[in-house]
Amino acid sequence: MFSDKNMDIQDFLLSSLSRANTDYAAHWATENSENFEELYQLMFFENPKIAWRAAWVMEKVQLLKPELFTEKIPEIITALPTFQHDGSKRCLLLVVLRSPLPNPIPVELINFCFDLMMSKKTSIAIQANAMKVLDKICKQEPDLRNELELFLKDDLSEYSKGFRASARKILS
Repeated sequence: MFSDKNMDIQDFLLSSLSRANTDYAAHWATENSENFEELYQLMFFENPKIAWRAAWVMEKVQLLKPELFTEKIPEIITALPTFQHDGSKRCLLLVVLRSPLPNPIPVELINFCFDLMMSKKTSIAIQANAMKVLDKICKQEPDLRNELELFLKDDLSEYSKGFRASARKILS
């Protein structure tokens, strides 16, 4: 599918990656299971730039064919804390958010999302995605709702306006 027959998916991900190229690679990944698996494995690649760009494409793949992730969600959840690049975390939190959660929900996912949400060093996009995942978890595990609401109703003046806006949406 790549225009240059000598270019592989890694080279493509390292080239100038735009939204159009991301969509192009996402369609490529949905053509067959080998393409999907090759791209999926690149999310775990030691080069954080390739891993992040693969995660970005996989987030778009999920919009096209969410069923491809049914068996992958537990592995993604387990691996989330190991990703080095914030872009990988942001994209894969979206994948988890859009997917059915495992039952029981891994405690590690809950703790990881709380840690990301509460960390002032974490980007607002990751904080917001972690907050949304926690909100989804609370729908499945209502006993956690009180803990989430207690934090979100606390004095959040040290957090960004974007964080506070996300918190208001969760609380409404």
